[in-house]
Amino acid sequence: MKYISFHRNQSGQALVVLLVFMVVSLTITSAAVVIILMNARSASRFEQAQDAIAQAENGVENTLLRLLRDPTYSGEAYTIDGGNVIVAVSGTTNKVIQSKGTSRDFVRDLEVHASATGGAVTVTSWKEIF
Repeated sequence: MKYISFHRNQSGQALVVLLVFMVVSLTITSAAVVIILMNARSASRFEQAQDAIAQAENGVENTLLRLLRDPTYSGEAYTIDGGNVIVAVSGTTNKVIQSKGTSRDFVRDLEVHASATGGAVTVTSWKEIF
């Protein structure tokens, strides 16, 4: 019986296949890591933007409460939960409340129109300024 040997003609073929497999595996793994890092950064930036708008809304709500107690309230600046809030109030009966919330690199501005009559404050407009 005659035996045919394929080992002489195919030496090193397993190493080439292994190297190709390793390159493909490293490429896929690297791409997955890059995508995960990009998603994490995007989620972090989205959270910062949400924090900034929450700071601005906090400023407006605090101002509405203070206007109920003191109709001559004109605004203030303060820090809450690691973010900064700057509030300015103008007008006499018809009040314009401008609130700026800052969280790290993000700044959000709100403008609220309210009327203060008879011991009550009524919000007539609430919008974000871009």
